[in-house]
Amino acid sequence: MTRGISKDKDGGAARLCTPVANWPAKDREIWQSALTKGTPFDDNGARAKLRPITNRGVEKGYGRWLDFLARHDPASLAAPAATRITRVRVRAYIAGLMESGNHLATIGLRVEHLRSAARVIEPSSAWDWLKTPARNLRTRSQPKRDKRERLVAAADLTRLGVTLMEEAPQQARPGHAAVHFRDGLITALLISVPLRLKNLSELTLGATLRKIEGRWLISLPGSETKTHKPYEVGWPDHLVKPLEQYLAVWRPLLAGRRRTSPIPAGDWLWISAEGRPLSAKRINHAIKLRTEAAFGRRLNPHLFRDAAATSMAIGDPANIGIMTAVLGHATPATMERHYQQASSLQAQRAYAQGLASLRGDL
Repeated sequence: MTRGISKDKDGGAARLCTPVANWPAKDREIWQSALTKGTPFDDNGARAKLRPITNRGVEKGYGRWLDFLARHDPASLAAPAATRITRVRVRAYIAGLMESGNHLATIGLRVEHLRSAARVIEPSSAWDWLKTPARNLRTRSQPKRDKRERLVAAADLTRLGVTLMEEAPQQARPGHAAVHFRDGLITALLISVPLRLKNLSELTLGATLRKIEGRWLISLPGSETKTHKPYEVGWPDHLVKPLEQYLAVWRPLLAGRRRTSPIPAGDWLWISAEGRPLSAKRINHAIKLRTEAAFGRRLNPHLFRDAAATSMAIGDPANIGIMTAVLGHATPATMERHYQQASSLQAQRAYAQGLASLRGDL
């Protein structure tokens, strides 16, 4: 078996991970069979009904395990998975991940991925013993930093987005101006419609972002959401003009800057400075840099979700229940009693009004 390095969406090297094509032949054959959808004459594979992103996570987790073995115990790769995955080797694997500086929660997830793959590749063996280290690692895991120390008010994040868009024409180079405006629009959108990073990065014109009867609408099918439920919200009214300006002026400028990239801009909403679709990784990096420059601390896009909920709880506590629908959570928990009947469209509109009030727009 040869080792490989997976590539991220922009072509950069990701962490060492043995790709499926380089797995031991038996492991690869069984795994690929498990992903195969059935026909009228055949049943679905064991994981065929799971979302592709879920299966990719397990593939990467198992690939990291195989890479660890290739570096530290290559002879074990010739053995069947049932005898290859032992307590001694898993302990060494966990120790190696710790030495590499991985967070305990991340290591626990790696062990869960190993167990998920093992249950498919060697279903006749008992793998429940892997639950214990995964659970213990999660229990021992503590947040790296208190999120509350990094949060910024929703109104301040909105102002940052607006400021970046207003400053765009002042940039010396057209490409810099386009990126400035793009980042401002993303920032303002994220606090108004706190999408998950994956969904934000994959917005496409005519598909998940459409103009219907004069109104821009974000529509995500259940297959693309974490809760497996469709999610639909209107594009915020105060950002319609900036969106249309981005589509008319700045996006075409970015899309026309293809140089060495073999990846066309296509219908992707967000375009990089090189004229390719802007990956989730690069959106994350851009938002961190913009917030650090403005507030002295880096906020990743996920923290915008916390900022949105916290600002609503402080500024409009009576309507905190709408955040369950706005954030696309599967269960409303304690917020359910406040807003049980809200659809995501109604919730987003109510949230936009509350946010506008906090900004002083109303």
